[in-house]
Amino acid sequence: MDGKSMKLLVIIIINIIFLIVLLNVSIAEHKCPLSHSKEKMHCPIMVKGADIKVNKIEKGMIITITSDNEDIIKRIKEEAKKHQEEVSKKHSLYVCSVNSDDCNNSCPCLIEGSEMKVIEKSKGVDIEITSEIKEVVDDIYKKAEEIMKYTQNNNKS
Repeated sequence: MDGKSMKLLVIIIINIIFLIVLLNVSIAEHKCPLSHSKEKMHCPIMVKGADIKVNKIEKGMIITITSDNEDIIKRIKEEAKKHQEEVSKKHSLYVCSVNSDDCNNSCPCLIEGSEMKVIEKSKGVDIEITSEIKEVVDDIYKKAEEIMKYTQNNNKS
């Protein structure tokens, strides 16, 4: 291998390492605050500068994530879309059982029997998490309380 080839190989390897680190940091900064799992998922709640409101509804909750800043709005929508894709893949592979330890440590979008819907708005998104099953709705309500506590604590800092 000549000198040029060796330099090119080193540059390629450095770029690959940089991309791997960059991707891991990007996902890590959006790790769901409700998940105690080591697995990382995109979480629109974690977008810095986003305003978060949680409303309990008859069959679950609506998480409204908004901003007045165009860059943050774009990021909220991107993260919500990625999160929805991850959740739809996970629902086909894994969902947590109602009132189980794994459910207590997971994203509310993964509760067995729940449905997640992302509704884009001009300033962000609404994430609807609902169910027709009373026990599942009760678990969604517990997660709503956790999100409210999380957002209250983070809005103080």
